[in-house]
Amino acid sequence: MSVKTYNKVEFANIKKVFNIAIANLKNIMGVEAESSAPSFTFRVVTSTPNETFTLPLGTSGSYAMNFIADWGDTTSSVIAAYNDPNRIHTFVDAGTYDIKIEGVCEWFAFNNTGSRTLITKLLSFVGDMGFKVFNFRGCTNLDTIIQLGQFAALTTADSIFRQTKISTIPNNLFDNCPAIDSFTYAFYLCNLVTSIPTDLFKYNTVATNFSSAFYGCTALTSIPTDLFRYNISALAFATTFRNCTSLTSIPEDLFRYNTLAWNFGVTFTGCSGLTTIPANLFMYNTAANNFASVFELCSGLTSVPVDLFRYNTLVTSFFSVFDSCSSLTSLPDDIFRYNTEINNFSYAFYGCTSLASLPVDLFRYNTKITNLTGLFYNCSSLVSLPTDLFRYNTLVTNMSSLFIGCSSLASIPATLFLYNTAVTTFSSVFRFCSSLASIPSGLFDTNTLANSFSFAFQGTTITSIPVDLFRYNTLAYQFSTVFGDCASLTSIPTDVFKYNILTSSFTYVFQGCISLTSVPVDLFRYNTLATSFQRAFYQCSGLTSVPATLFLYNTAVTSFSYTFAGCSSLTSIPVDLFRYNTLVIYFQRIFADCTSLVSIPTDLFRYNTLAGGFDYAFVNCSSLTTVPVDLFRYNTLVLNFIYCFEECTKLQLNKNIFYADGEEGTRFLNQSVRFQDCFNRTSFTGTQGTAPDLWSCDFGTGTPIKTTCFGGAGNSLTSLDNYASIPVEWK
Repeated sequence: MSVKTYNKVEFANIKKVFNIAIANLKNIMGVEAESSAPSFTFRVVTSTPNETFTLPLGTSGSYAMNFIADWGDTTSSVIAAYNDPNRIHTFVDAGTYDIKIEGVCEWFAFNNTGSRTLITKLLSFVGDMGFKVFNFRGCTNLDTIIQLGQFAALTTADSIFRQTKISTIPNNLFDNCPAIDSFTYAFYLCNLVTSIPTDLFKYNTVATNFSSAFYGCTALTSIPTDLFRYNISALAFATTFRNCTSLTSIPEDLFRYNTLAWNFGVTFTGCSGLTTIPANLFMYNTAANNFASVFELCSGLTSVPVDLFRYNTLVTSFFSVFDSCSSLTSLPDDIFRYNTEINNFSYAFYGCTSLASLPVDLFRYNTKITNLTGLFYNCSSLVSLPTDLFRYNTLVTNMSSLFIGCSSLASIPATLFLYNTAVTTFSSVFRFCSSLASIPSGLFDTNTLANSFSFAFQGTTITSIPVDLFRYNTLAYQFSTVFGDCASLTSIPTDVFKYNILTSSFTYVFQGCISLTSVPVDLFRYNTLATSFQRAFYQCSGLTSVPATLFLYNTAVTSFSYTFAGCSSLTSIPVDLFRYNTLVIYFQRIFADCTSLVSIPTDLFRYNTLAGGFDYAFVNCSSLTTVPVDLFRYNTLVLNFIYCFEECTKLQLNKNIFYADGEEGTRFLNQSVRFQDCFNRTSFTGTQGTAPDLWSCDFGTGTPIKTTCFGGAGNSLTSLDNYASIPVEWK
């Protein structure tokens, strides 16, 4: 017999009055409770004895809780608050349990926490329990869902079935949830779902946000044409189908009725199975202003319809719009003709590795563009450029990385940038264009506002540099790596930087220019503000000499780290090379790996009294035979000499490298100087010398690091006449 009351007591209060669990009512009193209360039933599976399950009731008392939980094991609990201890239940035996909650519950959301892995199926909904927050995010074993109940108060379905194991979405899933206005991440990473019901969102007419709704549904093969037909209030479709890698087509009228939608950023990013795009896909979305990355990583696309964006006249950015569409072979002339408000095309065709040519009028009508950063980055099949490609884009300020990695590009039109007078940066503009053998004269003549050319021609095959290349770029102050790794470059014009008097950095400027044999004496004469020449000629293995006055006018320099490291053909160093650079602090690896260097001039570092380190300065200088007296005598601030002469296998040492006779008590007083491996060498083929008696110096309160300072088989009585006097801790 089923009843609503027993002895005039409502069934929901029976436990309180008689201390009888609802589930045991029939066994004890011979009656069953007849319920008209709203309820929700779901299944959990436990795998071990005494496993606990916690109802996901949130962390706030702002949501009403007043329900009975029938745990499916003949026990039940009354729960009246989000933190009610009764929300946690222990199942004595491992097994399958159908849990029923009955009453009022405004918050039921796992949010990727708690007992989410135990729930496997949704079984039934009766009435409206008042759910305001409801999701199964992270319930990785949930494989079955059903039509939701009467959820009048539910306004968001964000992450509702995110990262679950479901393979099928019920057609009527949200029919009873008319107040839902957001479906963000609703089915995120549901990678077993193969299809979407046509009427899934039919009754969710107030929904505005579908962002990331099906993000990562990698098994999804198709989209119903009318999926969003009734969602006329929809505003955002950002990332909706991102990484749906099995999707092969898009219905042309998918967004036909979403005329208010403005955000299509990343909508189909990573849909690598797409081969075509419907011509009128966005025809009715005239309010759209964001298509950033909309087809990024759609590697199966081979072409783009000319009128794809014909009616989207409010768009201001096409950032990464076709980024990494590696099968795209050509572009329609007028694809952007009607998008006259565009100001950003950065990375729009990044990684379009099959794109071989560009229409001359591609950007003819986009006169408001200001940013072209990385526009054709890694378009490795691009062989030529239209002369007037950027003729009408006079407001552009950023052309950095514009053609970086265009490895098939063989030439540059001389007037390519003629009309782009507002550009301030050409950083990496032709970087790694490995087929580029020449630079046209006058290329940057009208770009008088440009201040950066860093990496501009790194890795190209140019053999020479136009003498006036930067003649009119008087505001330029950054030339770091501008010609780095130009392995075919044989000479440098004397005045190439003559007019760039604001330049502050020449780091890596000619790094790896292995065919360069000489440097003009006045190359940096007018760059008196330069503070760094770090790696300026690093690994210029063909360089045989350096002008004595190369840095004569660069009195502001603070760093010469690695400047000539790896210059393996360099045989000598001018005595006054650093004579006027009195502010230098860093000489790290300055001549490291200069394997042809035979001697060091006296007083090379005499005037660099602010130097702080000579670590690795001459490491691997295997042809070096002598070191001058007093080489480091005047560099009293230096605390780092580690590996300074390591593997200098022919070097004859002398006792006065660091100090004169009688200065042992003051030279390093109270200093913790690092001498680790300073003279370490594995062999020796030179003339016997004398080791500086560092072990006799007074370091006062300082603690020198002396580990293997004179270590290695190359140090012995054969190479050092005082080797026997060296304490073991210095060997």
